Amino acid sequence: MGCGTGFLSIPAASIVGDEGLVYAVDVSDYYLMRLRKKAAKLGIKNIDAMRTSAEELDEVPDNSIDRASFTLSLYYIGDKAQAITRLRQKLNNDGLVMVYEPIASRFLGHGTETSVITALFTARGFEPQFVKRGLLFWTGLYSPA
Repeated sequence: MGCGTGFLSIPAASIVGDEGLVYAVDVSDYYLMRLRKKAAKLGIKNIDAMRTSAEELDEVPDNSIDRASFTLSLYYIGDKAQAITRLRQKLNNDGLVMVYEPIASRFLGHGTETSVITALFTARGFEPQFVKRGLLFWTGLYSPA
């Protein structure tokens, strides 16, 4: 969610191989264009770069996602509760969601708080597998309950 120019999408495409598919989602046409150019230059064909918000994900089939990541992107999502609800619909029952975000109180409000996001995930059918606060960033791993 919030793939940007492919920092995680490009390596993920290599990991899942030719049999897998990476949904790279962003609201920025510019970032998606750069991602597509990078993928083409590297000969990567298993990335579906789509312009949609995390709250929508209409083009992604239900129960089709094995792994998802909010890496430095959850803060920018307007309706976090809706985004998590939609992701649960798209995630298969063995799926995992990784969150890596700045801690809001350490970045003058630019970021998210561990307890708030964990409560949002829990209320929407997830259970935390791992949550750790660092000095500036926090990491969470959530699975369907």
